[in-house]
Amino acid sequence: MKTMSEQKDPFKQSIYEYRQSTKALFAAQEAYNVHDPVSNEKYFYAKRDRLWLKRDLHVYEGSSDVDPKMMTMVDESITDSFGSFAAIDNKDNFLARFRRKFWRSWFWRETWTIEDQENNVIGYMRAKGGFFKTLLRKFSLIGDRVDFILLFLRLHYQFFNAENELYAEYSRKFSIRDFYKLEFLDESKMNVDKRAILSICFLLDSAEER
Repeated sequence: MKTMSEQKDPFKQSIYEYRQSTKALFAAQEAYNVHDPVSNEKYFYAKRDRLWLKRDLHVYEGSSDVDPKMMTMVDESITDSFGSFAAIDNKDNFLARFRRKFWRSWFWRETWTIEDQENNVIGYMRAKGGFFKTLLRKFSLIGDRVDFILLFLRLHYQFFNAENELYAEYSRKFSIRDFYKLEFLDESKMNVDKRAILSICFLLDSAEER
């Protein structure tokens, strides 16, 4: 077992790997772990039920849902197509709201706004790629060979502040199971709590496939 001096602070890392939990394959929920890309140490665990209209996502510091809760992403919408999630920490503090722009996401590229508690836009999440990549993704999601096609149309999001300065990227790696990398490029440009960014990434895969 690692001593406290040997353990890394998970919030001070710049690169994180997101992997689908094997437990989720046998349960009525979506679940993911966040790992250190070098040591493979598990930093966070998140789960979201599949069977309800309002499906909050719960994020824990550690490797399972018996570890201390870090965040709740409160589902404020009926469908993920018009998704809106409020990031609330374990002390009930509001951190940010993530709102999916449905029409822009459908006809141009996947776009979300990042907002404060008064609904002022303080940043954006945008899929990398233009109209044709978006169109191919939409048609592949309603086809029969979804997983195979999506391997070649991998989800790739970029995070910007209100001045359109890039500070993080989240992208799917080439794999059969869901496997993503989140990289913080310049945290000095980030004007939102890092915990909120770490948590919304759990939802991008499921939200964009509906």
